[in-house]
Amino acid sequence: MSEANIKILKQCLNCGNMFEAHKTTTKYCTHKCNSQHYKLRKRLEQKSEIEQAPILNTKFKSVTKQLPSWLNDYNTNDKKIEHI
Repeated sequence: MSEANIKILKQCLNCGNMFEAHKTTTKYCTHKCNSQHYKLRKRLEQKSEIEQAPILNTKFKSVTKQLPSWLNDYNTNDKKIEHI
C-alpha cells in the first residue's frame, strides 16, 4: 500500500513556527513542542483546580462552636452588633 505524500503548511500551537505536517491532525512541529505544551496545559489545569477548591475551615468552625454565645454578638472591634 502506498502512502500519499501530503504536506500541509501549519503553525505550531506551542512555538508558533510554520512547519509542513504530514497529517491533518498534527498540531506541533516537534515532539519537544508537544511535550512543552502538554506540561503547560497541565500546570494551568492544576492551578485552576487549586483556585476553585473550597477552603475548609474545620478548625475554625470547631473553635467558634466552643465560644460562649455572648461573644457572637461582638465584632472584632468589641462593639455591640445591632441585629436588625
